[in-house]
Amino acid sequence: MFEERKARNWDWNWAGIAIAVLALLAIIQVFRVNAPRNSSSGEEVKPVWTEGQVVSGVVVVPPNGFLSFPLNLNRRVTLKGNFTTGSSDKRLACLVIQAGGFDKWKSGGEVTDVTNTGPVPRGLIRRVTEPGRYLLIFDNRMNAEEIKLIETDFSVE
Repeated sequence: MFEERKARNWDWNWAGIAIAVLALLAIIQVFRVNAPRNSSSGEEVKPVWTEGQVVSGVVVVPPNGFLSFPLNLNRRVTLKGNFTTGSSDKRLACLVIQAGGFDKWKSGGEVTDVTNTGPVPRGLIRRVTEPGRYLLIFDNRMNAEEIKLIETDFSVE
């Protein structure tokens, strides 16, 4: 009689252990499948497209240097803008190049530009540009003094 009673308790204990193990495995599976998202993981980053105002106001270009502004275009746009140094003695070149040629341009190599004003005291750019990655550059590499652009207004339409 004692043996039958032990057998019944023993059966219930195994059933409880099996249910607990299955519940534990289900919880582990839920956490494994729904892992917390990490921003540094391989998630797809949506590109930021350039629209509207690119640069405006007073801009100071360092001596023997340049300033560059990225243009990431996802459609055909019109880049238009102007700049003024405020003096006919101060000349600055403004150009737009493809982003892939930037390192070559920095090292002094020849790069085909999309548009270029040449060294001028005030310049105007109006150019229809195809989709792609470009750089708008204010080039003062040939001048030993900084140039302050008193009026700058470039936008993408």
